[in-house]
Amino acid sequence: MKCEVDYNYNEKDQILIRTFSGTIQISDMLSSWVKTIYHKLTLYECKGIITDFMQANINIEVDEIEVLEKLFLDNYETLKHIKIAQITDSTKVILPLLFKNKHPEFQLCPFSTKEAAYNWVTTQN
Repeated sequence: MKCEVDYNYNEKDQILIRTFSGTIQISDMLSSWVKTIYHKLTLYECKGIITDFMQANINIEVDEIEVLEKLFLDNYETLKHIKIAQITDSTKVILPLLFKNKHPEFQLCPFSTKEAAYNWVTTQN
């Protein structure tokens, strides 16, 4: 099944919610972040981004995340104050954990439920 991404914005809490379905390749992930950074974040004032992968099959290898690292680092000024929560099941949590460990300057955290992700994003540091 082809990758699809649904974008919703919670105006009250200033959270962009991205919901993935289908099979995700690195190109899908990269294009969704490009759209988020260059289009969605210019439209909305975001305190956080919640990305839900629970309905998706992530087909990305660990060595492929370097292109995402470059995109994040190139857009550090845009992303540094935004909490980024990723919802995924425990078998797919390795990619966000590896990224977080390698780049602690970003506020990225994996979760297994929307409620936990939402609570973290809306809580002040």
